[in-house]
Amino acid sequence: LTSYVRWTTSSWKIKNRKGSGSSGINAEYGVIPKTLVVNAARDSTELVAKLRAFHNASQTIQAKRQFKWIGLDLENGKCRDNKEAGVLEPAMSKIKSLKFCY
Repeated sequence: LTSYVRWTTSSWKIKNRKGSGSSGINAEYGVIPKTLVVNAARDSTELVAKLRAFHNASQTIQAKRQFKWIGLDLENGKCRDNKEAGVLEPAMSKIKSLKFCY
């Protein structure tokens, strides 16, 4: 979802913002996972890069659609299938976030 929002907002011409018009939305994707990883005393650069790679593959490669469920396992310091682990984000949370953005 974040990649789609980032792609969509990159073409918007928004005034009175520092940097590009979508800088706040672009930063959101990296800030939350990075903060969680740092707080868990893990290598944020490596884990967040792996997470982004999985999510990008899920959106660009049809055979890897199941990668959309990949999330962070901070206890073990790796990426995992959150659906299989039983960790799901409520849809209402995403809906409220999108309403807030627009």
